[in-house]
Amino acid sequence: MQSINEKMIMINEQINFLEIQLEEVLCDEQRETKIEEICERIGELENLNDDLVQSSSTLISIILDELNFKTSNMMDIDVENLSCSWKYKCRLGTAF
Repeated sequence: MQSINEKMIMINEQINFLEIQLEEVLCDEQRETKIEEICERIGELENLNDDLVQSSSTLISIILDELNFKTSNMMDIDVENLSCSWKYKCRLGTAF
């Protein structure tokens, strides 16, 4: 399974490719149809990218809740100042 970062990189590469195609199409006679298709695909990819960012934020929030990190007011404390058990929970959260 690809990581979220790998998926976001792949989506951004596709967007860049489509933007290059869009620039090339501007000189084409059938450009209206092609421009519309490319713009629709760029919009779809941007939405997918936004969904990935949102889902990763949601997943992070769920993990922090499961580790009782949010309810223990631990969000404002530097990791270096945490006890060993909280540091371990941070490592678990990072691993997920």
